[in-house]
Amino acid sequence: MLRRINPLRLILISTLMLVPLLAAAEVPARLTYLEQQNAQLTRALLELRKQQKQLRRTLLDQAVKMLELQRNIQNLQGQIEELNHHLEEMKNSQQEMKLALDNRLDELQQALDKKLSIADDTPNSGLEQRPGEQPKTQESFVAEEDNEETQAYQQAFELVQTGRYDSAITGLKEFLNQYPQSHKADEAQYWLAEMYYRQNKINLALTAFSQLLEKYPNSPKQAEALLKIGDIFSDKKDYATARAIYQQVIETYPGTETANLAEKRLQKRQ
Repeated sequence: MLRRINPLRLILISTLMLVPLLAAAEVPARLTYLEQQNAQLTRALLELRKQQKQLRRTLLDQAVKMLELQRNIQNLQGQIEELNHHLEEMKNSQQEMKLALDNRLDELQQALDKKLSIADDTPNSGLEQRPGEQPKTQESFVAEEDNEETQAYQQAFELVQTGRYDSAITGLKEFLNQYPQSHKADEAQYWLAEMYYRQNKINLALTAFSQLLEKYPNSPKQAEALLKIGDIFSDKKDYATARAIYQQVIETYPGTETANLAEKRLQKRQ
């Protein structure tokens, strides 16, 4: 006689038999999912390592640039210190030059004052024209002074007129050494300075013109020499000193052609 089977028991038994089968069927799918997750994590890790490497490279580049920037700053600081030192030296040099120029102007002023003083105290006897006496011409003076002294000056002056500056300088120096008391000495001194000036030897010219002011206070070449000194300072681009000297020419020799020239030069330098 067959035993009757409980339906619930039969269902339970069937379910228990299906569990292993279902579990076995889910394993491949789960493995596939895990493999996909592992691949994603691997790619993410590689990307992070790549970004880390780039970040390190960027930080290294920034560190190198920072060091270079610091070196540039140090170099600039050194250059600034050197420039400040040069500026200080230039200021000191300018002060010394200004002091030297002020002293030179004082010397020129004293020389002019001395010239004016001597001119006021010097009698005109011997130079005044006597009543009825005809004024002497240049030719008559040359005829009266037809001697070695006059010939020496004429020879040197001919070199000036023909533009042989080196030979003229030599001849004028020899004349001044041989005839220091000649009435032509002041003219020889003026043309000696002028020869230096035409050769652009302005320092020698300045010395020679200044010697004329000091040695020959009564020379008719005084005004021209002072004007030339102003020109020399103008050539040196020391326009303040040049203007002061031009003004001195105008005040000391008013109404003369030299004063007119000085006034024109002064107007250009205003």
